[in-house]
Amino acid sequence: MNKNKYYNNIYKYIKMIEYTCEKCNYRTNIKTHYNRHCKTKKHIKNCNINPIKITYLKCSCCKYKTIRKDLLDRHIKTHNKQIETNISGNQIIDFQTKLIDKLIEKSNSANTTLSNSNNTATLSNSNNTATLSNNTINTKNQNVYNYIVNNVKPSTNVQIELEKPFTEEEINSIKDKSALESSYEYIHNRFINNRKADEKLLVCSDVSRNKFSYYNENNEWVIDMKLKNLSELIFDKIVKIIHIQLEFDSNKDDYEKFLKDTLKQIKLYNELKNTLKEKPAKLLNKLYKDTIIDDNYISEHQKLINKKVN
Repeated sequence: MNKNKYYNNIYKYIKMIEYTCEKCNYRTNIKTHYNRHCKTKKHIKNCNINPIKITYLKCSCCKYKTIRKDLLDRHIKTHNKQIETNISGNQIIDFQTKLIDKLIEKSNSANTTLSNSNNTATLSNSNNTATLSNNTINTKNQNVYNYIVNNVKPSTNVQIELEKPFTEEEINSIKDKSALESSYEYIHNRFINNRKADEKLLVCSDVSRNKFSYYNENNEWVIDMKLKNLSELIFDKIVKIIHIQLEFDSNKDDYEKFLKDTLKQIKLYNELKNTLKEKPAKLLNKLYKDTIIDDNYISEHQKLINKKVN
């Protein structure tokens, strides 16, 4: 028999087989397509099939359900994309933050130049008075800072305190409380709380300029504007608690719980980064009252020295 003739006959035979659904006015020559049609909402509705008798495949992450496995698999992929989107979004935020910082830096530089030229051109008596007042305050603040550099020598330093292991209370605080509250409590309890004037490891000598100082690993007082350096060290320490690689085991783990844990981890990481590194203004405001040093601080420190001498 001619090969082409043989295949043509087969094709005619196949073409004759037609699967029909009269209720839905659906026709197909492919059986799997017909079976798939029988599971559609349209077919179930038109044929008055009791929904209770239908076995649904349910999503473990939301209320979605279907009787078709291919649709469930496609739906689950949308949840996976949500995780990927959050992680890649984190990288985008990093890039945008750096770009914004550069723009702000350029803007501040331009404004400073313009302000200096305007001051030079239009210097008035009131401006001179304000300048003298600011100079007096700055001199006073500098005198306080010079005092701690020359006279205050704590028995420990920031690095030693950072290297101490986390307490159970600190771990619970970082995991359960807001990034602002947990960061403040960690700094306050490690470097400030229950420390007398001669043992404080973190001080602020100028609130208006966010001029902080801390006692470093070389047992020296160092200036840290806006706590930029110390915040970096604290962030690297705290983030170890939450930055744990999560691995999904389909045989043991629940998909919904794994998804929630992952999203929670990403959210907490971003909040800590925002609080300690990118926008620390709220944290600094909470620390001012605990760290400010002035003439009262000097008086308190001198009383402690006199007690030790006597």
